[in-house]
Amino acid sequence: MAEQNGGRIALLVIGAGLLLSSSLQLARFAFQRDDIWWTPLELAVPLAEAGDRAEVYVQGTHLAQLIRDGRLRVVDGSQSRLVAAGEVRIRFNNWDRMRAERTPVIAMASFAWATGALFVLFGFLRRRASWPA
Repeated sequence: MAEQNGGRIALLVIGAGLLLSSSLQLARFAFQRDDIWWTPLELAVPLAEAGDRAEVYVQGTHLAQLIRDGRLRVVDGSQSRLVAAGEVRIRFNNWDRMRAERTPVIAMASFAWATGALFVLFGFLRRRASWPA
């Protein structure tokens, strides 16, 4: 009987531990802000270096081509001036990449949560099955 109680307690303790740790991991993932993954403004990438991750078009023409051709201007009040290539900076939102990198961790946390739930369920069922009729 004591051996049966020890197995039941082990199932409940292990299950509760798995449920708690994986629930924290899943909650952190589900409720994390998605606006924190933008490149900081001071680390924004120049347009020439951003070509492998982003392309910007204005009325169907690539932004870099508009700058090279001298067709892009900044108007400030009554003054206007040409935009130089070094003045254009690109910020990236890396949320999709971070979310994709964390997919295996979240899958494991989900598996651990389900395993913990089963352990707790089996721990309760084992107790119920051992009750005298």
